[in-house]
Amino acid sequence: MAFVEHMQLQKKLDAAADLFCKQAELAISFQMVQQALAAYITAYTLIQKKLKKRYKEIVQQAYEFGKTLSIEQLKTSSLNIIALEYYNFSDKKIQFSIDEFMTHLEGKDWKEKLKTEQANFKRGIVV
Repeated sequence: MAFVEHMQLQKKLDAAADLFCKQAELAISFQMVQQALAAYITAYTLIQKKLKKRYKEIVQQAYEFGKTLSIEQLKTSSLNIIALEYYNFSDKKIQFSIDEFMTHLEGKDWKEKLKTEQANFKRGIVV
């Protein structure tokens, strides 16, 4: 992890994102799905503003991986965060697919609930 932080400090964002993606792949190989999703989130958050194309690729990759998880794993995962991220930049066809999947998982107001949770978190409110 220190190596990745070193790369971040040196502004080698794409290389650092690649290492987080490799961390996700390694976590997947050990069936550590929560850690894999967290590594993907870190990777795409790191490059979100600087490398838009790569950011979108990682978000899509994370979402596609997340969709393969069992219902039990999904209920305790951070896939909703990834799904909303993917939803926000996708075309209508993909948005429909994401909305359908997440509605089945979280209910029809999944986007609004997540946005409220994120806003509350930023304000320091825990519900």
